[in-house]
Amino acid sequence: MRKWLILIMMVLITIPIGSAMDICEGTANTEDIPCMVVSTWAYDNCNTTQAAIFNSTPALIETKNFTDYGASGRCNFTWNYSTVDSYVWNVTNGDTGRIIVEVNDTMQLAIALVLSGFATLFILIGVYLFFKRYKASAEND
Repeated sequence: MRKWLILIMMVLITIPIGSAMDICEGTANTEDIPCMVVSTWAYDNCNTTQAAIFNSTPALIETKNFTDYGASGRCNFTWNYSTVDSYVWNVTNGDTGRIIVEVNDTMQLAIALVLSGFATLFILIGVYLFFKRYKASAEND
């Protein structure tokens, strides 16, 4: 009985760890957002460091404050922009970064296949009804 209790506790403890926010990659899919932007090296003071975020125009979208990224000495901020575009951020200490937000190609392929299936279904129904009507009119003549 104790083994089951320990096993259940281990599963319950690991669920929050597995569902934590992911770190942003250079190219992010819209469904991966929000994610965390983590500094590549330790800044002197995370709380006074800011990142100015620009889109591809380039227009300033927002200025974000960094926060401490655990005990690693590095800093992070949460990325919330899911509009497809190319984004750049400039940090007050001279660091820069880039994220390209894209739509998942697999999802687009799945949508295209579903729409093609519906189109094929309607074409087949139309052909069936056409020949059924043609056969009925031929029998009446």
